[in-house]
Amino acid sequence: MSQHRGRKLFAALALAALATGCGGGSQQLENVAATETPGMDTASPGMTPGATPPGTESPGTATPEGLADIERVGQAATEAVPGGTIIEMDAEEDGKVWDVTAVGEDGTAQAMKIDAETAKVTASPSPKPDVDKAKAQELVEAAKIDYKQAAEKILGEVPGGRLTKLALETEEESGKAVWTGEVTDEQGETREVTVDAETGDVMPAPDQTPGGEESPTSPEATPEETMEPGPEGPEASPS
Repeated sequence: MSQHRGRKLFAALALAALATGCGGGSQQLENVAATETPGMDTASPGMTPGATPPGTESPGTATPEGLADIERVGQAATEAVPGGTIIEMDAEEDGKVWDVTAVGEDGTAQAMKIDAETAKVTASPSPKPDVDKAKAQELVEAAKIDYKQAAEKILGEVPGGRLTKLALETEEESGKAVWTGEVTDEQGETREVTVDAETGDVMPAPDQTPGGEESPTSPEATPEETMEPGPEGPEASPS
């Protein structure tokens, strides 16, 4: 009987030890699972947390040189003429000062001078009597893109160029509203670029066809060039 009781006591102690050991092991397994479970670390090898995988960065947009000055000057002009719309910008003193014209809500064109660096109005807005109010309002209403969008389009056509003049006007042939810009390229040459003020499309130059190719020119021949000279000069038609 004592031997049998001893075996029961030994078995009870063994079960108690096993239960204690399993409890500790279970806690250790839970700790390991919380820190080393596959799938918890979403970073790829060699990448710092929060880094964007190579090749997924959104492409940057290059800003044409001088566009920031135009936007700064334009903003100062529209603040000087509340509710005004810019229709002309002309660089003076090598771009240090801009002569800007903005049309007010009543159609009155107001001209002013603005410092390009400080964006301060150096000459207060004054009416331009030579600009017809009705025509100015028609231009403003017809234009769907503003001076900033037009300047960006124009400068995009002449990489490295500097915009010296921008004007909203009516094209003679089509009668549509267009933005015309003069740009000085890297060689110092002045190029003119025209943008449709309604669609924002760059229009072909006058010496180009819509496809972008230069239109062939056929100079008219003079009467002397069409006559073949004879032994003693041009052949005369028989009388």
